[in-house]
Amino acid sequence: MALLASPEKKMKNAVIFGAASAAALETAGWLAENGWNVKRISAEMIKGQTEWPADQAAGQDAESNALDLLVISMDPPHDLQDGPVGSGHDYDKISERISGEIGAADLAVEHFLPALEKGEGKRIAFLTDPCASIRRCADREDFAYHMTLAGLHMYAKVLYNRLRPEGYTMRLYAVQEGGAEKPPICAGEYFAMNLCYDPQEPYIHSEENRFVMRDGWFEEIAW
Repeated sequence: MALLASPEKKMKNAVIFGAASAAALETAGWLAENGWNVKRISAEMIKGQTEWPADQAAGQDAESNALDLLVISMDPPHDLQDGPVGSGHDYDKISERISGEIGAADLAVEHFLPALEKGEGKRIAFLTDPCASIRRCADREDFAYHMTLAGLHMYAKVLYNRLRPEGYTMRLYAVQEGGAEKPPICAGEYFAMNLCYDPQEPYIHSEENRFVMRDGWFEEIAW
């Protein structure tokens, strides 16, 4: 009696935008090790531009294929030295930095949405820093960096409100660096994790209908 061959498991596709940070590289590695086809796109390729470069091969390839996961690495540079909170700031430069970072993230999202529509996952995830929490942040330095991350968080929340009714799911993972203990859940694992959702239950009973920031211990971090 011949045995029936088991169906081949379809490889899922992921794009990581802003893939230069250590957290983004680690996320790409975890996804690849766990059966994902991963492409990495540098944020520097499009910052300051209003449309995706026509010769961006990875972008063109993603447009023609189904995409299951888009990861946006929120990793703005610390090179804008503007002093501690409470001191004078160059608000024009800070505004330019914030708009540039949000514009780059938005350009990536809009570019890959057609590919996400073809995929099965329809998931957008963000790698961020726990210091971006306005309520819990105790830092007094690097005002521009914190405000840029806060602006990116607001963009992510607006995006969630827009796309969740269309069936998208979203994740926001805060990377804890320099800790004595490695967290049990890495960003890649959290991004690939499905949360509770039952369309037959009231909206508030589904975890997928809450967009929150979590760390590697699955602890919810206040915005």
